[in-house]
Amino acid sequence: MTDTINLQTLQDRAAALVEAAQQAGADACDAVVAASRSTGVEIRDGALEETESAENNAFTLRAFVGDKSASISANMAGDAQALAQRVVAMARVSPENKHAGLAESELLANSIRDLDLLDDVQPNFETMQDLARSCEQAALDVPGVAKSSGASFGCTQGGTVLATSNGFVGSYQSSRFGLVPY
Repeated sequence: MTDTINLQTLQDRAAALVEAAQQAGADACDAVVAASRSTGVEIRDGALEETESAENNAFTLRAFVGDKSASISANMAGDAQALAQRVVAMARVSPENKHAGLAESELLANSIRDLDLLDDVQPNFETMQDLARSCEQAALDVPGVAKSSGASFGCTQGGTVLATSNGFVGSYQSSRFGLVPY
């Protein structure tokens, strides 16, 4: 996980989804596009038991037709035009909800503060194993604890974009780390 998520790629996908929904007949719409990568290890009795790696690339497209709305979610491989046509068709037959809709343009943020949510230095598998092994040993060092079910260390890095048909585009990248004894 040494490469960060490319937010521009996610923004381009979100813009394409919003455009496709508008072309399909949505009065308003928004798209949330997210991508993440996770890696992790599990240790039991001081030995490596399992490694894992996962990637997720998905989006949700919500369309409004009058006071009716619907949303659809898919992975990035989904055809934007076909999904947009489907979500607009779903919105047309949905019940009305006068309280649903996009925020008014004047309420949208003009600038978004960087919250420094991304630590792009990712540990390698050896470091993850060492951390999980140390965690398991710390649990075993507690007086009265004689057996452990193991420990794990995992990290996730991701990016998320929200784009709306009334001009808002916001994005962020984040990372999460977890060290857990069992």
